[in-house]
Amino acid sequence: MSQSRFNLANIGKVRDLSVRSGYNTVSPNRFEMNIAFSKILEDSFVDRSTTDPNDLTNNQRYWSERLNNSLQSIRMPGRGQSTTQVRTHGVIRDVPYEPLYGGDIEMNFIVSHDYFERQFFEKWMDYCVGRNGKYSYYDDFTTEIQISALDIKDEIVYELRLEEAYPKEISAIEYAHSKENELVNLTINMAYRRYTVSYYDLYEEGQSPYRDASNRKSNRNNSIFDDIFGRNIISINGNTIA
Repeated sequence: MSQSRFNLANIGKVRDLSVRSGYNTVSPNRFEMNIAFSKILEDSFVDRSTTDPNDLTNNQRYWSERLNNSLQSIRMPGRGQSTTQVRTHGVIRDVPYEPLYGGDIEMNFIVSHDYFERQFFEKWMDYCVGRNGKYSYYDDFTTEIQISALDIKDEIVYELRLEEAYPKEISAIEYAHSKENELVNLTINMAYRRYTVSYYDLYEEGQSPYRDASNRKSNRNNSIFDDIFGRNIISINGNTIA
């Protein structure tokens, strides 16, 4: 009995210390995803005869927001290293020589009334390899995808950018009379080459993150669009960018 009271007291102390210090945990249900539109958007989505070129950025934001709002789940990729055995003397060492990235990324969407999500990735795949067998240039159909982890205030605290991403597979959609009260779900598998990491300075200069959580800066306006149209990131892979 005394042991239980002791453990509960310790848990309470740790919790109170975490609150006072500004340290907190994160939840896997706080995330967002953005796709950088480039040639994909220009050739597959924009009717230039009816679209004002000045509205292109607004269209990109609108389509990205629609995808982000219907996104139900996504996996942040893992990472590994290829190793080779080396013996200089004594016991053999496994020495890393090449980074490995964790395979395709799976995205799960709820399909909207106009099947926008399905149409979007169908058009993207048509641009990669047309139904007539015509290929596009690799650099034209690949792009960056931003996966951001958010804290309880919806601030970006950690971010991965998938490089050279494109849709590899669209899942089948099953229809049945028994599914009257269910939603239509769509799974997309995205291929990519590698990812980079962006770190954000959430605190005022000279302030410790373990002292006062009120000193946090807002990164909520940061998105992949601001990179294209003039964004300032703290660092990518540890390299400061002005």
